[in-house]
Amino acid sequence: MVKMLTKMEETGLDCGGNALTSVPKFYKGASVTPVYEPIFLQINKLKKKVDAGAKYVQTQGLFTVEALETFMNEVEKELWKLGIPAK
Repeated sequence: MVKMLTKMEETGLDCGGNALTSVPKFYKGASVTPVYEPIFLQINKLKKKVDAGAKYVQTQGLFTVEALETFMNEVEKELWKLGIPAK
């Protein structure tokens, strides 16, 4: 869905290839499940969503701060592997 919306913004065409009378600007987001194992699968999915144009991420329900910290530490490690310094 995110990829489709990004393509619409970039090309000015709908999914059927028809020209849009006005090109919408979407604030595209995605979800992630930080407590899913193995965690690297969720990080890979998250990367694909960001590459497709997601500008924000909302997590599925969490019950401990530690679960989010663990996930974010793994995301930060992955960013460094990609040469992207964490903010």
